[in-house]
Amino acid sequence: MAAFDGHGLLTRAGSRLKRIRARTWLMLAAVALLVIGLLIGAAIAILSWLWGQAPTVAGAGTRLAGEAVTQIE
Repeated sequence: MAAFDGHGLLTRAGSRLKRIRARTWLMLAAVALLVIGLLIGAAIAILSWLWGQAPTVAGAGTRLAGEAVTQIE
């Protein structure tokens, strides 16, 4: 059980992270920023599409409400 103690495991993980070169960290950061940028772009595209669909949905709701009132009468 000594191999799974918290301090030894954290020490080994810390020493491995320290051995990673700065260039690798920069490349990982660049990839992370690229992924975040793509996610933001996708979110903006989806929101703009939904914004464009709003008048159609509102018109359909008005039409359905009018048909419901006609059927009730």
